[in-house]
Amino acid sequence: MLVKEYRIPLPFTLEEYERGHQYINVRSATTLSSSSSSSSPSPSLSSSSASSASSSRSRSHGKLPKQRKQQEVHLVEVRELPEWGESKQPAIYTRRIFYLSSRIPKFAARVAGRLDHLTLHEEAWNQYPYLFTQYTCPLFPDRLLFQVTTRHVENDAGRQFNVHNLSPEVLSKRVVDHIDIASPTSSSAASSASSSSSSSSNDDSSLLALADSPTPHPATYRSVKTGRGPLRRGWEKRSTPVMCAYKLVTIHFDYAGIGSQVEQLVHDHLRTVYQRIHRECFCWLDDWIDMSSEDLTRLQHENLTLPSSIPKLSPPVEQRTGRKRRWLKKKLFSRL
Repeated sequence: MLVKEYRIPLPFTLEEYERGHQYINVRSATTLSSSSSSSSPSPSLSSSSASSASSSRSRSHGKLPKQRKQQEVHLVEVRELPEWGESKQPAIYTRRIFYLSSRIPKFAARVAGRLDHLTLHEEAWNQYPYLFTQYTCPLFPDRLLFQVTTRHVENDAGRQFNVHNLSPEVLSKRVVDHIDIASPTSSSAASSASSSSSSSSNDDSSLLALADSPTPHPATYRSVKTGRGPLRRGWEKRSTPVMCAYKLVTIHFDYAGIGSQVEQLVHDHLRTVYQRIHRECFCWLDDWIDMSSEDLTRLQHENLTLPSSIPKLSPPVEQRTGRKRRWLKKKLFSRL
C-alpha cells in the first residue's frame, strides 16, 4: 500500500477555488470530447464533469482514430444528497466511467478482449471544502483499493501536520509531497525536492524559456483582472489570498509481482495531473474570475449532458482463462 498526501498551495480564496475548479472541469471535459489527442482524464473535484463522445472524424487522417469508437468519460449519475457523512451536511454524488482503451499498451487491450471492459469507475462525494472519491476497476474487482480524500483549507500554505486526522499507524506510512504550481519544470517529487536547493541561475534560465513558451505558466503569467502573478519561488509565503488543497491518496494493488510498481506508476501520473490542472486553474484566472456560480452551472448544462443509458460492459476478466492471465502478467512485469 502506498499512501501519499499531496499539498498544493494556491493563490485563491476557498470560494474562488470552488468556482475556478468548476470552470476547469467543464473546459477540460469539453476539450477532451473534441480532441483526439488530449491528456488522460483526471480525478474530479466538482459536482459534475464528463465529456460526450466525439463523433467527428480526425482532421489529419479523415477517419476516426483507432480505439476511440466510444467516449473516454461517461457521466452516469449526478444527484444531491440531503445528508452525507459524519457532518450530516448536504453533498453532491457523482458517478462516472473512464474508458482506458486508448491509454494502455495494445498488447494489454488484445488480452483483455472487448475494449468497453477496460474501464475505471469513479464515485465522488462533494461536500466542499471536503471531498471523497473512490475508484474501482472491473479488471481487478477485489484487488484494487484507490481512494482520494481532499480537504481545502483557507489561509494555509500547506504546513499542517495532520489535517486529515490520521491514526499513528497511517501516519507512519504517509509520504508528504509538496506540489508547487509555479515550479519552472514539471518534475517528480524527488526532483522537486532537489530543485529547492538548485542555484538561482538555473531558475532564471528556466524562466526565460517559459517566457518564450506559447503556453501560459504561473511563473510568468500575470492576471490582468486581479493583478496576481507571476508566482516566483516562495510565493505562498507572501501571497494574499492563499489556501491549500490537501489530497490524501491511498492506493493498494494486490497483485503479486507488479503491485508496488503499479501503485508507484499511478502516483506518478496523479502528481502530473494535479500539477497540470492547478496550473491551468491559475493561468485561466481571467476567464472565470468574474463568473458567478449561476454562470458556471449554465455553462455545465450547455456543454455537458447526462447520458440516458449506461453502456453494457463485457464479462469480468477474472472469468477468462488462466493462460491469458499469466501471459498478461508476464508482459506487464517486463515493461515496468
